[in-house]
Amino acid sequence: MGIIFQLTLKTRSLYGQGFIVKFHSLSATETNPSLVCSSSFSWPDIGTTDISLKETRMNSEKGKPDDDLGHVIGKQLTVEEREHYLLSSVVNQTPLESSSLAKETGTAACEDMRGGEPRLARTQSIYLENNCHPDGIDQLENSDADDFVKSKTLKHSELPAIPTTHSDCDQALDPCYEELPSPPESVHCLIKLKDLPKQLQGKNSDPEDTITDELKKLPTGQKHPWTVGTLRKNSNTGILPYDHSRVKLDKNDLDYYNANYLKVHPSQTFIAAQGPSERTAEVFWRMVWSEKVKIIINLRQTLKSAFQYWPSGVESNKTFGEYTLIWFKNSHESMDISVKDIKIVKGDKVHEVKICHFLSWPDGSIPPQSVSLIDFIKDIKALKIKSAPLVHCSNGVGATGTFIALYCLMDDLKDSKKTGLSVSSFVNRMRKDRVNMIENELQYWFLYECLVVALLSHEKKTLADGIMMNLTQEDEITQEYKVLQTFRCYSVQRSFHIGQQPENVGKNRYSTVLPADFARAVLQTPGSLQGYTDYINASVVDSCFSKDAFIMTQSPLPTTAEDFWRMVHDYDCAAVVCLNQMDENDETICSYWPDSGSKEYGNMVVECKDTAVKDKHCSQCKLSVKCLKNKRVVTVDHYQLIEWSQDSDQTDGIIELIGKIKPITDEKRTIVVHCMDGASRCGVFVSALLEISVVRESKTRRLFETVHKLSGQNPHVMKSLDDYHLCHHLVKAVLVEDESKYQEVI
Repeated sequence: MGIIFQLTLKTRSLYGQGFIVKFHSLSATETNPSLVCSSSFSWPDIGTTDISLKETRMNSEKGKPDDDLGHVIGKQLTVEEREHYLLSSVVNQTPLESSSLAKETGTAACEDMRGGEPRLARTQSIYLENNCHPDGIDQLENSDADDFVKSKTLKHSELPAIPTTHSDCDQALDPCYEELPSPPESVHCLIKLKDLPKQLQGKNSDPEDTITDELKKLPTGQKHPWTVGTLRKNSNTGILPYDHSRVKLDKNDLDYYNANYLKVHPSQTFIAAQGPSERTAEVFWRMVWSEKVKIIINLRQTLKSAFQYWPSGVESNKTFGEYTLIWFKNSHESMDISVKDIKIVKGDKVHEVKICHFLSWPDGSIPPQSVSLIDFIKDIKALKIKSAPLVHCSNGVGATGTFIALYCLMDDLKDSKKTGLSVSSFVNRMRKDRVNMIENELQYWFLYECLVVALLSHEKKTLADGIMMNLTQEDEITQEYKVLQTFRCYSVQRSFHIGQQPENVGKNRYSTVLPADFARAVLQTPGSLQGYTDYINASVVDSCFSKDAFIMTQSPLPTTAEDFWRMVHDYDCAAVVCLNQMDENDETICSYWPDSGSKEYGNMVVECKDTAVKDKHCSQCKLSVKCLKNKRVVTVDHYQLIEWSQDSDQTDGIIELIGKIKPITDEKRTIVVHCMDGASRCGVFVSALLEISVVRESKTRRLFETVHKLSGQNPHVMKSLDDYHLCHHLVKAVLVEDESKYQEVI
């Protein structure tokens, strides 16, 4: 027969709802295996409620208490495990000394199951949590137990691992995930889908109900017990996994990892985790193996400070404890995204997992562009992997929370049955399972921006006729442009510091037209002038099919011609496209290439290889660019447009030039496009080329996303509605020539 416990609880419901309390007891005899028992109680709000469990005797043979107090689960423990279970029952995370075992009836603190902070009925003496590990034991009326604790007291740091296993998870005692009721929804407003852009603009009906105000109403900080996390080492002690949703692993000695299940939808569960370090990588992979994870979504930038927990290259391997990882295939690689296929080998068993790595999300901040993240999510959804995705950043709350919210809310945008969504309600549900999901205002705003971009994106595949019809809808084009202007106003995430540095200010034709730091072209070849830098007023643009497809830059100043050719040399450019005329009366314009022979620009020598060919709309010649430092030579085709016109009836020259440049884009080499400011005409020309490529390849319209992406790199791209109309016109004109290609599917 085991020992006797007597526990008295007295509490009051504060919200008009009942509480759920679990009573946990154990035998403290050292001669026989003992049992841990748990009984769940719930009661309505009827003022003050007393519950007394008196002389509840443990019967080792039956595996349940003599008194039938509800559903009881038994688990055999060793002496050391019994010792840990008792000593881990602490108040305020301090060891339970024998002197703290009250001999008199005490009061209890119970968890408000609606998600609020623990409510103390009178004084703190015991905290019964909604998982299987109590924080305190109010009374133990047994001298044997008293003596046992006196003889076995350990320091907090010496506590052994909590004796729970994944296989023993049960909803009554040790659940893998225990559902908690959500807080009241009254503060979470439903936003009509058509009003999402207005919400981003702050033009909703309630001037005090802005995105920032909405975020401030959400719960922050710890709202549920995280007892287990406090007994373990964590990189951030303010971000621990809640006990009720903690991921529990299948080894007693290594059962802890800072990760939670997020049950954001009845049919969708995520695992949100802290990023692995060298110390925790083995346990991380144990979690992947134990949970049969098939996709890992890594949102942490590849930096020296970020530990690489996968092999270093394709066909290489890396071992963490009993797990050997083999990188057997690289599925996708671009500037923003990397997808790796990994085999995990444990003994004679093998498990495969994909690591989908988003490469451009700074820690604690947001990605430079929403379009790339939206495309990343679409690619992941296309994989149709049914297991719970494991998502991590550094701390498992900031980027992780933003990603999961966007991933799920994007489905609501496509659901024809839904006319609105509540961002705050979804974030609140996430924070019920893991603290502070989406950790700052910047990330919350970015989530809204992504949702608006996704909402207004034209994703449906359509025939060429359909594309032509859409392109002629003036109202649609105007509405899209208004939203683009909204995004342009919200540019807090962009930094232009490099172009504003004193040594670089003189290299900008216009002080307000600068490339974003994240997208600027970086020069590698040394300059001839003392104090040269790696800066040039230019932005690098990726296409859907190749990296560094275009560089948009300002026409060279007399003082930056060398920098221009350094850039052409460094990026191994295939062509240079000039969209403005050489005005001899403008001192800021220089002739940066020779009509014949060769000419030196600092360390760069440019030679005209043939006579320029001129027609009605443009001139063309071939140039070689040689660096005097390394003797390397790059050959480029140079095109100059004779006249740029905004009039849709006089765009034959631009259309013809697009036709000449388009085949060069298939070579996967960089094309430099420049105009006076590096943004206005460049933005129209490059956007049209990118859109034409997308429509030809996938019959999908993405001009809105393309322009939004380019304006993120340089806010002066597509500065007028006329530019946006012109871009649509150019795309339509070029695609008309291809219309016959789509007739067969009409």
